[in-house]
Amino acid sequence: MIWKSILTTLLLLTAYTLFIRYSGTAISRTAQTTAQRNIVKAEEFLYEDSNHYDTLIVGSSMSERLHSERLAPNCYNLSFSGLSSLDGLYLIQASGHAPKVLFVEINTIARQSPSSLDLTKVADPTSRTLKQWLPFLRQKYQPIGVVKALLRDWQHGSSDIVAPESASRLDTAMQQKMVHQLHGTMSLPLSVVATDSSFKKAYAFLNRLKRQGTTVILFEMPIDARLENLLAPRTIRTYANRYFPAPRYQHIVLPADSFRTSDGIHLLYDESLHYTNYLHAQYQKLAHTASKPI
Repeated sequence: MIWKSILTTLLLLTAYTLFIRYSGTAISRTAQTTAQRNIVKAEEFLYEDSNHYDTLIVGSSMSERLHSERLAPNCYNLSFSGLSSLDGLYLIQASGHAPKVLFVEINTIARQSPSSLDLTKVADPTSRTLKQWLPFLRQKYQPIGVVKALLRDWQHGSSDIVAPESASRLDTAMQQKMVHQLHGTMSLPLSVVATDSSFKKAYAFLNRLKRQGTTVILFEMPIDARLENLLAPRTIRTYANRYFPAPRYQHIVLPADSFRTSDGIHLLYDESLHYTNYLHAQYQKLAHTASKPI
């Protein structure tokens, strides 16, 4: 009886593995929570996408709303909700892939909040080997998520944009409340030790990629105009310029425009399109300048 159960389980897992192998490209956006979405994105990058993209974006949930397809050809957004650029940089190092161009969000480099994603487990060599050969172990292919995703794509189409409701609908009262709270937090000085430590880690990652031929472009996600010039963001800009001086590192400065946010720091959907287009235009200028003969 036990052997019959084991054999049945093995047959079912084999059948599901073959289904994944042949239908993998049609299975997408299966995550059901923010934490799971982070893990799915990390696993997708390590197992499927790391060698397929010339241009990468690393950042937090602020950069997650950028539209990579509009920023540059063959671009992948490796930004994680609740995390920072350091997490994306760690994954790039774990993948062994050096992109041609890397966009680095500076806003949250010094973020000290606990991580909801243990990247050491995701990038562990033993775990990676198992999940490479046994894809049903990945978060992306959890059966409930796969069924829901396939039903959603069948009803609405696989190209249907899935965005947080907060990105498309503005709750003015909530926004005002969040801006007020953030104003108090962002007016406080950052820890010198913690901030310096974070930027040293970022420098180690980026300096290694520079030596491998990657063009590093640092950018700042726009936030509510009432918050942009408070002490914390000004401090981050100072550290970014100190650790990553031009022209060795390229910088895209904030535009003069004001941007609308859902909560003070996350751009609304149409504003994220607007800012992505701005980044694209600035990137084109930088690329054109770099191509000019000296």
